[in-house]
Amino acid sequence: MSELLAAENLKRSFKNGLRELQVLKGINLKVERGELIAITGPSGAGKSTLLHLLGGLDTPTGGKIYLNGTDIYKLSDGKLANLRNQRVGFVFQFFYLLPEFSVLENVSLPAMISGRTDKEKASQLLKRVGLSERISHRPDQISAGEMQRAAIARALVNNPEIVFADEPTGNLDRDNSISIMNLIRELNEEEQQTFIIATHDDRLAKMARRVLYIVNGRLGGRK
Repeated sequence: MSELLAAENLKRSFKNGLRELQVLKGINLKVERGELIAITGPSGAGKSTLLHLLGGLDTPTGGKIYLNGTDIYKLSDGKLANLRNQRVGFVFQFFYLLPEFSVLENVSLPAMISGRTDKEKASQLLKRVGLSERISHRPDQISAGEMQRAAIARALVNNPEIVFADEPTGNLDRDNSISIMNLIRELNEEEQQTFIIATHDDRLAKMARRVLYIVNGRLGGRK
C-alpha cells in the first residue's frame, strides 16, 4: 500500500463569545491506500470536525492536509470544489437524498455535476449495494437502510480516492447498522476502496481494520 492521505499538526478552534474553544489540538494522521479506518470517541470530541477538515469541507486553524501529495488548502476555491466532487466521497448520518428525484437520479448527481450524463455507472453501483429493484423509487418510498445504501452508491459514483463517512449508522437500527458496516467492509475488501468512518459506536468501530480514538482534541490508536 502507498500513502494516500496525511494530516500534519491539524488544529481547529471556534470562537465562543470572548473565548476560543480548541476542538482539535494537533492531529497527525497517515492513511494508506485501501485502508478502512474508524475514528471513535465521546460526543463532541471532534470526530465530525476532523472528517470535514480531511475532506475539504472546512478550513483548519492550523496544520496541513495532503491528498495523494496535494496540499488541499493551497488550492483555489474552484479547484477545492472539484476535488470534493471528483476525488473524495461523503456519506452522512442524514442521507441528503433529494426527495423529488429517483434513487438513480440521486446517485447520478455527482457525475452530472462533473459533466457526465451516463447513468450506467450509477445503475451498476445500485446493483452492487443491493438496490437494483429500487432504481426508479423516490427516497420516501424506500427504507432508511436503503437510503443509506443509496447514499454510499452516490459517494462512489465518481470513483473517489477516499470516502469519508460521518456517523453513517447514526439514524439506523441495529440490524441496518450492521448491514451498512458489512457493506462498507465488502467494498473495502473487494474494491480496495479507502474509507474513514466516524462513529460513536464502539461495536461498529471494531468492524474496521484500524480503530483510532479522539479525546481532548488528540488522536490515538486502540487495540
